[in-house]
Amino acid sequence: LLLRVTNSFAQTRATTRFFYFSQIRSNIINNMSNNNNNRILTIVTPETLSLEVKDPVNPQALEQAKAILAELRPSENGPVDASALQKVAARLGDIATEDAPLLISKETCRAAFDDLSEQDR
Repeated sequence: LLLRVTNSFAQTRATTRFFYFSQIRSNIINNMSNNNNNRILTIVTPETLSLEVKDPVNPQALEQAKAILAELRPSENGPVDASALQKVAARLGDIATEDAPLLISKETCRAAFDDLSEQDR
């Protein structure tokens, strides 16, 4: 009996959901056809579309990134040189100085967190 009631409830919910979305779809179509000046959705045909492929990376940023990577790696596919990484990080302002520690203690992190304002937290 419980299984039958559960199945019946699930079917009722599915039917209600389908009816609800059908009504929304119907309302949108009616609004589009009755009021062409205030369309919710614009009808687009394949003829009105154009394919525009843009490069997602700014060419200047790509060149700068390539220059930084060339600085960090002695060979093109080799590993990153740690001392070069520290020099670049200091130059770009990611660390205070070239000899700044690479690992931050738990206590230093906690102190930095405690110094933040409520809004920044």
